[in-house]
Amino acid sequence: MESDNSSRLLKTTYYALMVWALFIFTSFSVSALGHVLIFIPGIYFCYKYFFVKDDMQCPLLISSWMLLAITIFGTLSVLLNISDIAVPLKNIFKLKYFFITFLGVFAMRALVENYMDKKRLKRLINTFLITTMVASTSGLVGLLTGFNPLRFKDACHADRACGMYGMYMSYGYGIQFVVILLFGMLIFKKQLSEFISDKIFYPSLVINSLGLFFSYTRGGWIGAVAGIFMILFFKNKKVFLIGLLVLSSIAGVGLMSSTKLNDTFFSKNRLYSNSVRISQYKAAWMAFRESPVMGIGYKNFEPNSSKLKIKYGIEHKQFNGHAHNNFLEHLASAGGVGFLLLVAFHLFWFIESIRLKSSPGYISAGVVTGLTISGQFQNTLGDGETLFMIMALYMLFSGYVFKIDRAKA
Repeated sequence: MESDNSSRLLKTTYYALMVWALFIFTSFSVSALGHVLIFIPGIYFCYKYFFVKDDMQCPLLISSWMLLAITIFGTLSVLLNISDIAVPLKNIFKLKYFFITFLGVFAMRALVENYMDKKRLKRLINTFLITTMVASTSGLVGLLTGFNPLRFKDACHADRACGMYGMYMSYGYGIQFVVILLFGMLIFKKQLSEFISDKIFYPSLVINSLGLFFSYTRGGWIGAVAGIFMILFFKNKKVFLIGLLVLSSIAGVGLMSSTKLNDTFFSKNRLYSNSVRISQYKAAWMAFRESPVMGIGYKNFEPNSSKLKIKYGIEHKQFNGHAHNNFLEHLASAGGVGFLLLVAFHLFWFIESIRLKSSPGYISAGVVTGLTISGQFQNTLGDGETLFMIMALYMLFSGYVFKIDRAKA
């Protein structure tokens, strides 16, 4: 019976990954099914880890404990500010992404150890590459024609690719991670060839890269470049330096010769956008100063940002929104404690990645780099579409670290 339960739950965990591979870029609402599928396996294998002797004896990654700590202290930040929050349970419920990921780590450890083989992993990777390529193609067609054929709607923006999302920002910041993964696979193609189908890989690389470029999402561009160059740094430092010089030259020429590229960074609208972002940064800092330890409550900065700007004489007083920065958002909403926990999650995920000294580890380090850099310009951890993918990648990473550590034990 125990074996039957484990077998069914391992399959359910794999189905959760397949749901995300199929729907993260094509249907956000269906992506939530992945959380439903992984929740029970997560609880089951979490119980086995803590209460069944010698089960999965390798310790959890520190980054995984940080996810639990973010959940706990995020909840406390809401409870301590409960009188100032309209619907406290709604704010607490938003922490589910971190908590379910923590539970999912246990299920993923069991999955990688006992169920995931090369064939299943290749199927998962290729499914993800196909669906992202389809979504990006639909967005590019929408950009060209004004009509997104797979959404059966007008394109979400006249000048920027949106994939199958309704917001170009969500698409641009999300697809950057796909591009980082694809270039990482290209850089380490020799080591990863058994998991790659060239007929799928190269079209996906080209189309998703075009999707990122034509989203004209500056933070997504910068995050993707930083992530790719981090991977390249670990692969070949000489090529890394040459690539950096070439990219700098191309960027310089592009900014001088391309009106569209120049406008992406320096047009009046973009400079105004920069000014609004800076006003949000200032408001987040003032929220932190008002409540430096536990913040003003998780997810409670956005409804209060305009009030804070009015109170402290910060520009763009009528603009109410999130902090446009992962770290400042947590600094404001969960205080110094929440900020330090989020920094620790990024830092330890990066360290745990590079200590593997392998292609998957270096690609993972590239993803963390992209997350850290692009997170300076957008609250990607507050965007459900992006967060689904980041947490799915983290869970899969944690499972493979466990398998490697267990082999060494």
